[in-house]
Amino acid sequence: ETANLTGLTIGQPVFVRVYTYGAGIASNFNICVGTAPPPPANDDCAGAVALTVNTGMSCTSQTAGTVQSATNSGIAVTPCAGTADDDVWYSFTASQATHIVSLNGVAGSVTSMNFQVFSGVCGTLTSVACGATGSAPTTTVNSLTAGQVYYVRVYTNTSTGGQNTTFNICVTTPPVGPPVNDNCAGAVGLTVNAGQTCTSQTFGTVFGATGTADATCAGAEDDDVWYSFVPTATAHRVS
Repeated sequence: ETANLTGLTIGQPVFVRVYTYGAGIASNFNICVGTAPPPPANDDCAGAVALTVNTGMSCTSQTAGTVQSATNSGIAVTPCAGTADDDVWYSFTASQATHIVSLNGVAGSVTSMNFQVFSGVCGTLTSVACGATGSAPTTTVNSLTAGQVYYVRVYTNTSTGGQNTTFNICVTTPPVGPPVNDNCAGAVGLTVNAGQTCTSQTFGTVFGATGTADATCAGAEDDDVWYSFVPTATAHRVS
């Protein structure tokens, strides 16, 4: 059991009483008072942490963050969702018209997170995209202007204070046009691992891919990409 106390007066005593939930129960316990850290440096838009924009689709460079001790910036979340009472801020400079913003490795007291992308400058921001964690914790942001700075705020999807959630935030750059292996003729060669462990694996994406008019197993092959490998045995496993 924990209680997050706010609005305290420094130097003024606070009394805490402890008792069992039911009658006639004898219990032992440890009681502790902790001190939360000060708000993070990027608690407001003016202190936004600059993010490195990855040149590809992989989060090679990502930035660690936390909402612990963060406060409300006082900027409406509409048209996005959630309660931005513990938002922290980031910025990135667009290198093309489309980028993807994602949250990874979310952990802590709450793992349901929201984020919002803005154009403009601190004090006169315009919401351009919304995102949230879940099955697809990424948001593709379109109609960006290369060379322009954009702001991202991240916050928990709860109005309960005292959250200590941590996360990694990442900005990636999708390819312009179809990937090189959009068709069979451009299939990317795969390394065949000698054992069952994927020691060597190849990154891929269907972003911008088109369909190929070939027989399919299940699903809709409207965005297929192609690979090839040379067998080194009579049986292999593809994963």
